[in-house]
Amino acid sequence: NTSILQSDLLSATERRPDGSTDELVQPTRETFELSLTEPESGKEATGGGESRTTTSEPLWDGKQPTVERTLTCVEAAAFVKVHPRTVKRMARAGKVPGHFRFGRWYFYASELDCWMAAIQVPPIQPIAVTIEQAAKLIGTNDKQIRRAIYARELQAVRLGKSYSIAIADLTRWFEHKKKFI
Repeated sequence: NTSILQSDLLSATERRPDGSTDELVQPTRETFELSLTEPESGKEATGGGESRTTTSEPLWDGKQPTVERTLTCVEAAAFVKVHPRTVKRMARAGKVPGHFRFGRWYFYASELDCWMAAIQVPPIQPIAVTIEQAAKLIGTNDKQIRRAIYARELQAVRLGKSYSIAIADLTRWFEHKKKFI
């Protein structure tokens, strides 16, 4: 008893830079005859006698699968916002997801992103601000901040044409100012 299977082979296409495609292989329809016989006895196996037609369909959505590029230590350090030596040290200790291959550390941005989301890294708080930033923080205008600096009520460090104010000093001055209002 012989079964006949017919299948459509997937056609291979070539994509040009302008977006058009050319078929490299014309789609063909082939017929295969399968014999369900036992090799040693020459008898046909039971359950045969059916004719089936199969069609080949792509198993993916037609888009080419992408492979994520690995990051070097320097790139991973910039991604995580630490020094490259710190990234290596943390990877060696198992605190950061990293892969040591061929004598080097490699990282995946997706793994680092998941790791950062899992540990919920608090945002880095500045220790000093400019006059404009200080005014925004306490909800006033920059003229009041400048007056306090000129009257030596608020300590500030002059940097070129601007001033840098420590957050602790700004908080202390603002709490003192609130007592008199």
